[in-house]
Amino acid sequence: MMTRSVSRQECIQVFQQFDLDGEGEADVVNMLEAVKTAGMLTSKQDLSYVIRTLQACLFTPGFIDVYTESCHGASQHGYKLLNFLLRNRASSSILPFPLLEGFHNTTSMRLAVLKHMLSKIQNPDPSEDSSSLMAKGEELKAITRCWSSIQVSTNTSDVSKLTNGDSSSYWQSDGPARSHWIRLVIKADVVIKQLYIGVSSTDQSYMPQSVCVSVGKSISSLHEVKTVRVSSQMSGDVVVFENAKVHYTVIQININRCHSDGCDVRIHSIKTVGFKFVRQTEVSVLDASAMWYLQVLASTAMACLPVSPALKGTILSHTQGALKNMKPFSLCPASNERPAFFSDHVLTEMSNFLTNIISYNEEPVTLQGQEVMIRFHLARGHAVGLLISIRKLLESNDEDMDLAGMIKAITSIRDAFWKKHGYSLQLSMCGCDGGKKDDSSSDPDTLLTTSLSATTPVYLSGDGKRTVNLFFKAKEYIQITRVVIKVEKGPRGPKQGMVFVYRDSDPFNLEAHIKKVSTHNRWTLKDYIFCQSVREAGLGGKPHNPVAFFAISDDWDEIDVPLDICPVGQV
Repeated sequence: MMTRSVSRQECIQVFQQFDLDGEGEADVVNMLEAVKTAGMLTSKQDLSYVIRTLQACLFTPGFIDVYTESCHGASQHGYKLLNFLLRNRASSSILPFPLLEGFHNTTSMRLAVLKHMLSKIQNPDPSEDSSSLMAKGEELKAITRCWSSIQVSTNTSDVSKLTNGDSSSYWQSDGPARSHWIRLVIKADVVIKQLYIGVSSTDQSYMPQSVCVSVGKSISSLHEVKTVRVSSQMSGDVVVFENAKVHYTVIQININRCHSDGCDVRIHSIKTVGFKFVRQTEVSVLDASAMWYLQVLASTAMACLPVSPALKGTILSHTQGALKNMKPFSLCPASNERPAFFSDHVLTEMSNFLTNIISYNEEPVTLQGQEVMIRFHLARGHAVGLLISIRKLLESNDEDMDLAGMIKAITSIRDAFWKKHGYSLQLSMCGCDGGKKDDSSSDPDTLLTTSLSATTPVYLSGDGKRTVNLFFKAKEYIQITRVVIKVEKGPRGPKQGMVFVYRDSDPFNLEAHIKKVSTHNRWTLKDYIFCQSVREAGLGGKPHNPVAFFAISDDWDEIDVPLDICPVGQV
């Protein structure tokens, strides 16, 4: 009491009121009864109750979550603590509860960790940057197909469905629960940035619930690094592993559990994103010889320019004529047409030579010089140089440049790439005006399939229908490269047809679409060729003109129809 500004004499007087026998001892029971009668909360029961409540609290150290969304429980206990301290005019340091200090220490520790992480994000350590780990002559290359092979625990014949790009297909295991896995053998020197698996909520008990990822240098050295739980409402790609620091030769995805305790699992796709360090090749004897010749030629040309300024235009004209005969990307490393002596070192030397010629004496870059640089970077497949040249063209020149031939060449390269790397698309039947012959004919809805076989359903139009229009629609905009059609041999099979691809975001109206394409019903191959030539010349054409024409002989039962152009559309 003396620590609370009470004089010694007053304390003695209060003590004497409880010392009934005058022996210098006070009865605790009488003292507590007097305090309780005075309305003060200092009883042992109340103090013990507060301590027991705090000890039973789930928010004790080891279970404290300072980031929890619901703080109701913590606020109630905090209120009891503050109320007890205020009513007894005591500091928190005298509470007989050691876990309170643990609570404070845990909160301080987590606050320190949070500040450290925020500071790390604001001021990243340059030593952890991947680019700082690269040696001289190395570059970072992004890779989407990071594996050399994929192995599965069972049903190995369907492993290709994991990478065919079709989200409706899937690999399904066949075996006891918790024995299913997918193993990826990663390409040399490739570091995984992200690894996805494709799931669908409609798979129900076949949908994975708990997925474990193990990594290692070999199958025998695999160790678990991450476990991911997949929600039953999830559909699409799920990240199961990301931000690896080193190269792992083997990555294995183990299915620990399926929803509803399912036995087998369905995985719709496997996708990866990674990077690798690519070291530039050293200068060979052939490269050194070519570079020496180019440097001598460049020095001679630069020395002659002050005497003969017309030499600049002559060099650019010859270079422009040569580049017009080089297709886009024909000088890139992946091209089969690239000459063996045109290495990256030689092409870099040529780029420096052309840059020096074009910007000689700090003169404004002419339209011809800009076209030469654009064509050269396009043939080389050098994206950075191409973007820089285009930016300079937009900034420094108001004249128009005829790039129609260049754009046409780029489009042809793009279409060839799509046709080579295309995959099956998901479409839905919207309408058909052909009717149905009888019950032996299948419905038009069954015509779409990803695999053609002898058991493929046959659709027969109604009697007297010589022209049939089938309309299919995608959920989003797509680009079709080819269509495979299976027909019936003989007189009942179709003779010719056309393929249309166009945009239409309005609700489907069968009559409106039939009216749109019916103007081409009498077209022949000659009419289509004329339309295609007009379109290629850039003279016009309607958005819903046909993009492919096909004719079928009586002895054919299947035809592959490549599209002449690949427009973006939905119908």
